[in-house]
Amino acid sequence: MTDRPLRVVIDTNVLLSFLIKRDSVPGAVVAHVIKQHRLLLSAPVLQELSGKCGRQKFRPYFSLEEGLEFVALLEKVGEQVVIRRSTTACRDDKDNMFLELALSGGADLVVSGDKDLSDLKEIEGIPILPPRDASRIFSKIAG
Repeated sequence: MTDRPLRVVIDTNVLLSFLIKRDSVPGAVVAHVIKQHRLLLSAPVLQELSGKCGRQKFRPYFSLEEGLEFVALLEKVGEQVVIRRSTTACRDDKDNMFLELALSGGADLVVSGDKDLSDLKEIEGIPILPPRDASRIFSKIAG
């Protein structure tokens, strides 16, 4: 891709994977993006992530406080993007917010484990990759 830091959109499920198991492939991708690239965020994405962090099903993996601290950290290290583009390209309406973030923020890459997004392969030339494929790209760039 490029030597400059990439502008990356990561869906909430991949972000949650970081909290659940940091040494998983999705967890490693999130950590790499935070350290080496530019994580793009929007109000709807942060709102969804906060809501999911509050779900009881995640308590075995992380506390509500840890989840909210993670959201607060992302707000500090990520780039907040105002959504100026809309799309209905995704078959799952609720996932369009990630595509809108990518389009509005000039993203280089979208990382998503969601089949509704990854089946698209790309939007307006922006690749949509599952975490494992994104990890391979990051390894090539670093390597």
